[in-house]
Amino acid sequence: MKCGLWIADCGLAKKLFGPVWLVLLSLSLNLILLVCQAFAQHFTINRYHSDITIHRDSSFVVKETIEVTFDRPRHGIYRQIPFKYREELGHIIETPTRVLSVKDGSGKEWKYKVSKKDPMIHIRIGDPKRFVKDRQTYVIIYKVENALLFFDDHDELYWNVTGNDWKAPIEEASATVSLALKHSSKNLWATCYTGSFGSKESQCGYDTYENGAKFSTTRKLKIGEGFTIAFGWDKGLILPPSSWRRFLWAIDLRENWVFLFPPLAFIYMIFHWRRRGRDPRVRESITVMYEPPKFNNQSLTPGEVGALVDEKLDPRDITSTILGLAVKGYIRIEE
Repeated sequence: MKCGLWIADCGLAKKLFGPVWLVLLSLSLNLILLVCQAFAQHFTINRYHSDITIHRDSSFVVKETIEVTFDRPRHGIYRQIPFKYREELGHIIETPTRVLSVKDGSGKEWKYKVSKKDPMIHIRIGDPKRFVKDRQTYVIIYKVENALLFFDDHDELYWNVTGNDWKAPIEEASATVSLALKHSSKNLWATCYTGSFGSKESQCGYDTYENGAKFSTTRKLKIGEGFTIAFGWDKGLILPPSSWRRFLWAIDLRENWVFLFPPLAFIYMIFHWRRRGRDPRVRESITVMYEPPKFNNQSLTPGEVGALVDEKLDPRDITSTILGLAVKGYIRIEE
């Protein structure tokens, strides 16, 4: 603002705009604080451990043990698990995931609700009518399919143990991976990564043993950071999913079962039409013959005609022959 000869007006303007700027600044700070509180989880993850068991059919079961300390009373926590990924070529790969149970450290069931939104499975754990506080333990068990990688020289599990969506720090993260197989892998590969999405940082350690490996972080994970592991073994120990199973995963009947109604209704209508809706078959018209067929200008008897039709002599052929003889007057029938 320029102040020339309008010194009095300029001073008045400064007196008016000074309080306005203070009010706007105060409102902005309050808005920032409200947004921060809205996104804050008000808890810290003290320990995050995952036990992964890989089966021969290429599926694996994940058991996550999450120890949490709440800074203030809350209903529970949210766990987000991705089940759709985009590969390097741009194709979307779906990994069918089914939550088996959610319990506390003593084995008691937690109330939980599972929903799917976009590429994530959302698990809301906790009772909406009850608050929890202090230290709590959540044990989540779920089964995953179509998530293993099959290369030319080996097979591999590449898995984000914690995910990158927690709005809370993770003090300690670890994982164990084991192959539930009768035969042992002669060669094992392992590595791990920490940090935000796409990070190549490796502030973690690992140790392999017979058909398994242990992984752990060496530092605290900040909000938005995750812990990813890679574990490989000899090819041929795990059976890759068949084309039929991949087709069933692609159509996802559990989610898209409603689309089965049109083909099932079509099949039912065809079956119903074949049984009751088809027009009756009309046989060819039979030419009326007023005389029996002849051979060498001699009429054949009913028994001869019946034997020629089905190539055997039936009781009705004999009966018709007797009646024919009676008609001609050769015999007489009396009751």
